[in-house]
Amino acid sequence: MWFIAWLRRITLLKRRIFNQIDEIGDMAQAIRIFRENGLARQQLERERDANWAIRELLARMTQRLQGCETFADVINVAELLRRTSPRAFAGRLYILDREPWQMRCVAQWAVTEGQR
Repeated sequence: MWFIAWLRRITLLKRRIFNQIDEIGDMAQAIRIFRENGLARQQLERERDANWAIRELLARMTQRLQGCETFADVINVAELLRRTSPRAFAGRLYILDREPWQMRCVAQWAVTEGQR
């Protein structure tokens, strides 16, 4: 009889210990998920800020290009864009050449060999 009572007591203690271990594991997993979510949020914020900066740069350049009166003005604005754009922001400027009615690339910046 005393042996059965002793086994029951041991079994109860084991359950409590395993429940505590499960709770610790659950807490560790919750902390890991919280950390991963925080890192993902920071990455998204960095991407959002970079996209906003590029969008602002494009808006300013578009406004300047719309104010151009001569082809030389367009080239000057394109040169300014080339100097001020971030390296990761590659691009080309095309104009409509009305004589053959074709788009012509008049400037490009941060374009690698594979993109040409």
